[in-house]
Amino acid sequence: MDFGKYIRNQRLKQGLTIRDIVEMSGDSLDKTTISRIERNERKLSLKAAYVFSELYDIDLKTMAKKAVGEDVKIKKTRPEPRKRGRKKGSGKKV
Repeated sequence: MDFGKYIRNQRLKQGLTIRDIVEMSGDSLDKTTISRIERNERKLSLKAAYVFSELYDIDLKTMAKKAVGEDVKIKKTRPEPRKRGRKKGSGKKV
């Protein structure tokens, strides 16, 4: 299920309209933004994610996973340290 559909289903489960969400968010999100997120025409902002997580009682981590997609893999290993500066001989003039 795509993210917009997921958010819309959460709203409908609670019997809320888009105007209800606008009002409950203290007008921090407008109806056009909410509608476009639900139709996947707009990416989810951090502000919108926070509002939805609070209103629908969804953990932000869960919200982020749904928005980004399950196919994103995070490696929790540190990369090899890189050497700084120029390579030897790179400053030669011809």
